[in-house]
Amino acid sequence: MLDESAMQVAMRTVQSIDHLLVTAVADENQRRNPLSTLSAEQMERSLDKLRGFFFVTRAALPYMNARGSITLTSGASALRPPKQGMSVLAAVNASIVAFSHALALELAPIRVNTITPGVVDTPVWKYDDRERIKAWAESPDLPAQRFGQPRDIADAALFLMGNPYMTGHNLVIDGGLVAK
Repeated sequence: MLDESAMQVAMRTVQSIDHLLVTAVADENQRRNPLSTLSAEQMERSLDKLRGFFFVTRAALPYMNARGSITLTSGASALRPPKQGMSVLAAVNASIVAFSHALALELAPIRVNTITPGVVDTPVWKYDDRERIKAWAESPDLPAQRFGQPRDIADAALFLMGNPYMTGHNLVIDGGLVAK
């Protein structure tokens, strides 16, 4: 997704796109560090999420159905950053939400929305982190008291794709994390 030319070549293999879903970067959590120790390289790699979303979306545009949709995924840090190590990732996630809102206006009638997930049980988390997050998510500290599942996010994406009257929206699927 970071190779603009490769994205354009890949998109030429399709005739038309009804719905485009651009998901999170697989190794985002490796970009977590307090600002005082965050390297310039980690900061640049954090910005790759916005860069990649830009390249994918722009390459897909010529093939988008005029009544289709684009759904981008952000992260709960855009709305409620953790206390440590997420300043740049929080800014990047917030930029994805702003990018999506602006595209909803710019690309109309193509619908553009964002999904902002909370913590979800995926391989993006190392095993030890996963177990710790699972214990936290299933406690009263998270209103839903369950670890988010990939299906929760998939259902949200399907909802956004299927609703022809929804655009410019940020759908938060976080078990109540942001509400706290």
